[in-house]
Amino acid sequence: MGDIIDVILGVIMIARLHAMYQRSRKMLIFLVVVFLAIRIASVVMVAIFMIQDSVEEFILSGTY
Repeated sequence: MGDIIDVILGVIMIARLHAMYQRSRKMLIFLVVVFLAIRIASVVMVAIFMIQDSVEEFILSGTY
């Protein structure tokens, strides 16, 4: 649920900044690229942590 709210707030922030910069296409592209880079990086980090946790569970349970 928190991720959905973060995405919605990010889109609102992009829309407001885009309007603040007189609807500059370059600024919009920059904002979208930065937003996507942050979201992709966070998804990758969560996936890495999930894989690490599952490996630790296998080792601790004796099924390695």
